[in-house]
Amino acid sequence: MENKVFISHSSKNSDIAGQLNSFFMNMGVSEDDIFCSSIGGQGVKNGDELGATISEAIRKSKTLVFLITREFLKSTYCMQELGVGWYLSKQCGIKCFCLVFPDVKLSDVAGFFNTAIFKVTIVKQTQMEEFSCFAEELCKELGVSMRSHSAQSKIENNFFAGINSMIDKLIAAAQKEEQDRPENQLARLREEINEKNNKIVSLESEKTNIEAGIEKEIKEEKLRCLVRVTASASGYTREEYKNNYLLFNNMIEEYEGLIEALGDDYKNNHMELSIATILLHRGEVEDAYRRFLYYLKHENSVFISFLKNFCEAYEGSFQEAIEILKEKLKGSPMRFTEADDIQDCITYLEGKEARTLLSAWAKIPVTGATI
Repeated sequence: MENKVFISHSSKNSDIAGQLNSFFMNMGVSEDDIFCSSIGGQGVKNGDELGATISEAIRKSKTLVFLITREFLKSTYCMQELGVGWYLSKQCGIKCFCLVFPDVKLSDVAGFFNTAIFKVTIVKQTQMEEFSCFAEELCKELGVSMRSHSAQSKIENNFFAGINSMIDKLIAAAQKEEQDRPENQLARLREEINEKNNKIVSLESEKTNIEAGIEKEIKEEKLRCLVRVTASASGYTREEYKNNYLLFNNMIEEYEGLIEALGDDYKNNHMELSIATILLHRGEVEDAYRRFLYYLKHENSVFISFLKNFCEAYEGSFQEAIEILKEKLKGSPMRFTEADDIQDCITYLEGKEARTLLSAWAKIPVTGATI
């Protein structure tokens, strides 16, 4: 009896061959028209000689479908069947289809079959369109009418649903086989060494970061202590600054060093005011006023009592300071007490500004005409 289709496969892939057999039958191919050695009643019968039966079945088939897996390529029988298929295709025009599964790279089988003779299809659900073309060509070759589009799609989806787990096993086995090769074991050992080296670098970097973090915490604590010690400096008199010049000078240098190391975000508003007062008594008027303005810009709670010592010693204009405080009142919402305190500071500074101007005017020599 002539078969329409012969499924060539490794005996280790009989489960996949069984799914393909069901796929063909669901498309309308008769069970009697399919030769599959792994399925009872469709392959070698009891008492038949295996090699002779398969050879005869191949010669009598109109179409050969080869399930190309790693196990197929390892099998002498399968490779002989592939050779016979190549011969019959050239001599008798038998149609040959090769279904290549994901555990095989096309580059690995490039020399095994000529794509001009063998129709090659990659079996992946992500390449369903390619598999659908294979099904359509097979039906045309066998003279089987194609199902409707929706029915055919369902049949193909059911086929992949049945073999996806089998494909996963093929891929896992191929990966293990690759890993077990000596050259790959060596590469894996090198990779492990690199990972260990990277881990060492990572740990050293982590150690550096921890040390840097500890050093930062120490500097932060130093800054907090310095702020507490210097908190009352804005209330000292000029004489007290003179008597403790070195102490205050060291405080400023240490504060500046800590801010340079930690960043401007660590500036302390009250510390800036204290330093402004110290600098003013040292005669560094411009830098002192700059820090005074910084305090006014960044401090939310501004009180006259905090400003007085600086303001009494400063002889310049307070106009910029007054503008900063007025902008604060226009800005973000604040408690009534804060607004009142700022307004009191504005009134106080405006008074200082007016007295400064009057004093300056009083020093201007007055000349008049003589009668």
